[in-house]
Amino acid sequence: HEKIASLEYVWNFLNELPDRIGMTKITQPYVFPYSGLVPEDKGITGTVIIAESHLTFHSFTEKDYFFFDVFSCKPFEMDNVVR
Repeated sequence: HEKIASLEYVWNFLNELPDRIGMTKITQPYVFPYSGLVPEDKGITGTVIIAESHLTFHSFTEKDYFFFDVFSCKPFEMDNVVR
C-alpha cells in the first residue's frame, strides 16, 4: 500500500523501468495524485513515454489496488517487468 500511494516511488519506478526492460525513455515520468468523481477513486497516476510507446500506472489507494500497462511495439520479456 505504501508504494502505490507514494509519488516518489511511482516516479522512480517509471523512470527506471524502461532501461531495465530494454526500452528507450524519451521523456521524464509525469506522476500526480488523482481524485475521481467517486470519493474512493483516488490514488496516483503516472506515465512515461518511450520510443517504443508508453508505460502507465494508476493506483486506487482506498481500494488497495493498481493497474500497470507496458504498451510497446517492441517485443520484451514480461518476466523482467514482473521482477
